Amino acid sequence: MFARVVRTTQVVAAVVLVASCTGSASGKERAGAPPLTSAPAAQHYAFADDSHLMIATGDRIVHRIPAANVAGIDWTHDGRYVFALDRPLTGDGADQIIAADVATGETVTRRCDCISAAAVGPSDILFIDRQGRANRLDLSDRSSKAEPASFTMPAGLVARQVFDGAGDVLPLLATASADFDNTSGALYEYTAAGTARLLRDLPQVYDLSMIVARETSSGVQYLYSAIEVQGDCAHPGPVFLTDPVTRESVPTDVTVIREGPAGNGTDVGLSDAWWGADGSLYGRLQSWICSPEGGTPVTPAQVFKLAGNRWVTHDPQALTFRDLRSGERLVVSTDSTLYLETGGTRARIAEDVTLVEPQPPAGR
Repeated sequence: MFARVVRTTQVVAAVVLVASCTGSASGKERAGAPPLTSAPAAQHYAFADDSHLMIATGDRIVHRIPAANVAGIDWTHDGRYVFALDRPLTGDGADQIIAADVATGETVTRRCDCISAAAVGPSDILFIDRQGRANRLDLSDRSSKAEPASFTMPAGLVARQVFDGAGDVLPLLATASADFDNTSGALYEYTAAGTARLLRDLPQVYDLSMIVARETSSGVQYLYSAIEVQGDCAHPGPVFLTDPVTRESVPTDVTVIREGPAGNGTDVGLSDAWWGADGSLYGRLQSWICSPEGGTPVTPAQVFKLAGNRWVTHDPQALTFRDLRSGERLVVSTDSTLYLETGGTRARIAEDVTLVEPQPPAGR
């Protein structure tokens, strides 16, 4: 069970998402939740539950859209559009990208047969379809169609997943096969000019469970982890942090999550990661021991903090949090309730929340 839970959240992390559009209430918001309102000139945030994607500011929900299975949340670089990959859980629907103008709620929906997408340029997104073809879509033009993106993959490899990057680079997973299977591959940085730079070879990889990036004065830095083998359970490899100068991937110390030394049969999974307002790196991690039933939990999913190279317990009662520019904080508790924390007060916003992501500053 737990390995499969991680497998689900890894898709969330490996894919970007979120959209907005007015619609009927999901019934998951807190009792007495305020009605839909016009979006004020303030920082928005997007969150998803098991059936809707929502856009809010403060404690006010300004747009809602039904969504079968939101796989992640992201925003365009200009902060104007929120977009999501909606992946139906049944065979009745097709993978599609949903995007919305956060100011007006106008939406764009495009079928994509894709498993990941990332923001590029002010209002453009890049997605890779299941045949390994990259396509670019301009969300500012509602009539535009996806156009093939021009970049060349290294010989013998197929593009599989693209992720939100930093600066002018995007991290991209390439594998020896486009099929979802245990195979070999590599993690690359792709520049805006379409050139590839090897970040790390992956002798065993099923897919990338999580990667986040930030731009530093010394270069781009990444935190990432890959599912190396998928069988009865997901078997992740180490959680790596790269050196922005040497670009070397250094394994972080996950002893506190594993609850024992390496090799004790416990797998550790990373399903969310972010840099907080204090500049520290945080992550949602959990551990399990594999079994034919899917896995026996060891450490439940919760927020840890990276102190030097070692993960330490930070908030066992939270699944994730995000800091807003106002100084407020969005927190998803371990019972999947979303709260907005302001000073010493906490307002409950919604229940059954799976994802949350604040609007970035324009021109990130």
